[in-house]
Amino acid sequence: MKDKIYLKWLMLGLAITLFIGGSIFYVKNIIATTYIPNGSSDNITKVQPNSQTSLTITWQASYPSGNVENINRCIGSGCSNFTQVATTTAGDLTQSWVDNAAYCGTTFTYKVCSTYGCTLPAGASTDACTPGAPTSVTASPTSQTTAQVCWTRNSPYDESGFTIYEASPNAGVKVGSAAAGATCGTASGLTANTTYSFFVVAYVNTNGRTYSAASGSSNYITTDAVPPGPPTIGTASPTGQTTVNVTWTRNSPYDESGFQIMDYVSGLIDGGASAGSTSGSANVSNVGSCYVTDSFAVRSFVNTNGRTYYSNWSAWSNSVTTDQCPAGPPTLNSVNCNYNASTGYMSTNLSWSDGSPQTQTRFEATRNGTTVVTNIPPSALSWTDPANLIENTTYNYQMRADTDTNGRTYYSLYSNTLGVTCPGVAPSTPGTPSVPTYSKTGIFTISWAASTDYGGSGFKQYNIQMSSNGSATYSSYAVQTTNSYTIPSTAPLSQGVYSFKVNAQDNAGNQSAYSAASPNVIVDTTAPTCGTWSPSSPSWTNTSQTFTLSGSTDSGGSGINVSGGSCSVTTNGGTCNVTISDNAGNTTTCTSPAAKIDNIAPTVTAFAPLGAVTNSYPVLNYTVTDTGGSNLSNVQLWRTTDSGGSPNQSGWTQVASASISGSSYSGSFTDTTASGNTTYWYGIHVVDAAGNCINESGGHCGGVSSDSLDKRAAVGPDKVIYDTTAPATPSISANPSGWTNGNVTISVSASDSGGSGLNTTYYRCNTSNSWSTTQSTSFTFTCSSTGGQTAQAY
Repeated sequence: MKDKIYLKWLMLGLAITLFIGGSIFYVKNIIATTYIPNGSSDNITKVQPNSQTSLTITWQASYPSGNVENINRCIGSGCSNFTQVATTTAGDLTQSWVDNAAYCGTTFTYKVCSTYGCTLPAGASTDACTPGAPTSVTASPTSQTTAQVCWTRNSPYDESGFTIYEASPNAGVKVGSAAAGATCGTASGLTANTTYSFFVVAYVNTNGRTYSAASGSSNYITTDAVPPGPPTIGTASPTGQTTVNVTWTRNSPYDESGFQIMDYVSGLIDGGASAGSTSGSANVSNVGSCYVTDSFAVRSFVNTNGRTYYSNWSAWSNSVTTDQCPAGPPTLNSVNCNYNASTGYMSTNLSWSDGSPQTQTRFEATRNGTTVVTNIPPSALSWTDPANLIENTTYNYQMRADTDTNGRTYYSLYSNTLGVTCPGVAPSTPGTPSVPTYSKTGIFTISWAASTDYGGSGFKQYNIQMSSNGSATYSSYAVQTTNSYTIPSTAPLSQGVYSFKVNAQDNAGNQSAYSAASPNVIVDTTAPTCGTWSPSSPSWTNTSQTFTLSGSTDSGGSGINVSGGSCSVTTNGGTCNVTISDNAGNTTTCTSPAAKIDNIAPTVTAFAPLGAVTNSYPVLNYTVTDTGGSNLSNVQLWRTTDSGGSPNQSGWTQVASASISGSSYSGSFTDTTASGNTTYWYGIHVVDAAGNCINESGGHCGGVSSDSLDKRAAVGPDKVIYDTTAPATPSISANPSGWTNGNVTISVSASDSGGSGLNTTYYRCNTSNSWSTTQSTSFTFTCSSTGGQTAQAY
């Protein structure tokens, strides 16, 4: 560096007045630098910040003009790492240059260099950087006119302070401030019960200029409410021995959270009510005392944002006196049991003495902690408990007095406790048990007239005893809670004879005497035995068959009730039943023998004479069958005479019979009673063992009048000619009767007087010839042989 020679004048205390544009400026302590033409360097006279990014450097040039000067800059105070940032040519002694490439909040140091050397370094700082905008702005009310606003600071943290503004309802109105570094401030001058939101501006004051950054809006808050209007007092009235009810009228503004009531005597707040109320309850000043006189005042309050604001007190109410004090508790003197034998009721009698004070309206009593009477007159000193009490039970009694005042009731303390135990009384004896006379199952119901419990403990059960040995001894059998008992189906009584007795037992354990014994009940579980059927071996019949049962017996003990009866069967092989029973109701169904019923008549399957014409006793052959089951019994031969070639229907007579058997039979009859030379008609009747009869024409002749085989084919009647007289010798005549040379005609005339008529006539011309026959009774034949001929006929 070249040497520099400075000539300085120090003008101390010299003031120079400059008039520029009508303004007066005073300059003190001027340091003047004068150019020395022997080659001295420039001198920086001033570095002036213009903004956050600009500074102006002013210096005195070494030469008036034409000199090239380099401007160098480094960052920081006392830095040495200069860098050329500009070049200028001196034109005047005083030079300046503006650095627009600076940045905020930073110290820049400059020096100006020329061919003659460099100035001394000089520097200044740009305007501070704009502080970071606050964030997370929150607000909370702190009174009726203030709120606390808080925020978070943000880089750069170079603020000079903070300003709080309304965001709503009056956007941009300043309501508070805070110092640098603060994170909360107070918004003031607000209006009560109004909703607000806020924003915060961080600012920095630097080199005579201000830079700021605003936050977003906070949450909305409502300032504390205005105090509610003071109530107008109404009336006070007693509600108890230590409490009163106070009324008032609400007044604007009606934003109260509640009301407080103060009593006059103590000046204490003794009651209150909720918002909107026009009455409330309060205690008198000396709590716990009755019959006290006092008066009251009311004020309203509002709770808002955790704070409370009160109205003024109202005027005092009227004076009021609380309810009367209760009566003193009575003293129980005695408790006694009373048993009424005629009604069976157990009761108690109580006696007591009055307590003090004797202000009672009535008395009440408790039994074992339960109130049993509430209306005993106030002057009474005894009372009978009408309840039917339980024997062998202890009862504890207490008394208290009731006092009615102002429509309310107050009770004294309870008296002392007195107890009594009433003696036991047995229930009445139950009635004689009723039982059935017989039982076939061993399951039946025993019933009796119910017992009455007189002791008050209540009925518990009936104890049933049973005897199975003719009432000689009884033993416990069952327990029942009602006045009837049914033998359980799971344990029926076995066959035998039983009787029963019953007594009653109450809940106190008292038992009545046992009842009289019941009548005997016979348990008969054995069914009766069938007797004898008549007929025991039935004969065949062609109609329904009736059987009769008799002589049935019973071995179960109850005796026979129905011992027999009759029943009928209509089908062959069928049976019928008769039900017998004993007195216990046991039954047996008795089945009859199988019936023998044949309702199908036999059949004549064949009937014919051995010969229709006979000269010996007529023989009639037959075949008969039976399918009805009873089999054949007999067959009968019937006969009648002829009447014009037909049977004489009025002359039918049985002329023979024969016993037969089996289901089919063939036989014959020989009519040995027939008269010769007579024409007869024969019929046959066949009868089965059931009496059913069929004749030769298929007609029914006995027993059933019709059956399933109708109509049978007719096989008769049959006609038989019984002829015992031989025919007369035929008369023979020849024509010519003498010698002739021609044929001879022989005339024959034959006849029969036996009734059967001629059957055959035999004739011939010569005894040596064979017989010829003819059925004619009168005929001719010719003989033609020569010689003597003998014609014959028979």
